[in-house]
Amino acid sequence: MNYDDLADRVAADIGMLGAALQGLYLSRMTPGRIVGVADVLQFLSAANGIRSSVNAQIVAKLDAWRQHLLADTDKVELVTQHASKTLAQIGNHMMAQLAQRMRYGKSNEERLLQHMGGAFGQLVQRRFEQVRLTATDAAGREWEASMLARVVAREFAVHSEFVARVSAYREAGIDTAYVTYSDPEHDDYGLAVDLTNEAGLEEIRSRLFHPNTSATLEAHAVQA
Repeated sequence: MNYDDLADRVAADIGMLGAALQGLYLSRMTPGRIVGVADVLQFLSAANGIRSSVNAQIVAKLDAWRQHLLADTDKVELVTQHASKTLAQIGNHMMAQLAQRMRYGKSNEERLLQHMGGAFGQLVQRRFEQVRLTATDAAGREWEASMLARVVAREFAVHSEFVARVSAYREAGIDTAYVTYSDPEHDDYGLAVDLTNEAGLEEIRSRLFHPNTSATLEAHAVQA
């Protein structure tokens, strides 16, 4: 499994969760039905069960990724916990979006139904339309939920492998590693990395080992 395989599988899980939540939502939003607090609570109860199942599938994928790493350290565990928490928050946000859409009560619906023209049409359309499920990243940017899940999962894969390789190389007595890319013409191909410099390592990781990277940290220089 490579970075993209894991990212695609996790994104598919979040997409599956979104589709299931949409189904629960639409089944409770038929035109003419008064949606009350009990409906919202029933939705949240059913949605929680589905979300928990999908979260377990995602955690299993993250754990499977860890098994192929060169080392499994406390730092890898912290990276895994962060990714698991972030992905769970995406699911929580999708549930909250749909629950919020359900929380307009009888008085609001009656007001809309008084205007049998466009307002009624809008009510019907709103109740049957798919909701665009989104999530917000740490920088406050809004994403399609499954797209953000893909970014988070790929970032986890890149970050955890970087941390694991640094640990394994140090354990083997190696104090210098080298950045390689699938494209040997990349400007940073062959860049030497001092494994004893924590600040330098973090700078290299954040600058070169971002979620979209194709970089790898190798123990020996590779000829381009």
